[in-house]
Amino acid sequence: LGYVITLPLINRGTFKVFRMIPIPIPLGKNKFAYIDTDESNLCLDQTRQYYFGINDKEFNECKNVDSNTRICKQKHPLLSSHLQESCAVKLLQRRREIPNSCDTRLVQVKNTIWTQL
Repeated sequence: LGYVITLPLINRGTFKVFRMIPIPIPLGKNKFAYIDTDESNLCLDQTRQYYFGINDKEFNECKNVDSNTRICKQKHPLLSSHLQESCAVKLLQRRREIPNSCDTRLVQVKNTIWTQL
């Protein structure tokens, strides 16, 4: 009795990378609300069915093929956007309200904060 198991060594899927930057929304004088996502970079396939998150360090370790293409080592499992309740994925879909899975935070800011894009 023998078994033959075929395992793919590489995933040839193409993913679009979204940089998740929380943008504060003013609620009043010096008070802001923003959504804190788990992923700093979200990789979403072309059909928007599968995704995985990577941090900045992992993203910078990817090899540059050209100015718009990188090859990355996949260290995280592919997740289904229909089965997993990811705030970041839900925010990229058309919706009129903030999903329940999102971590919404309130902050009081006294000084201006800048983030380099």
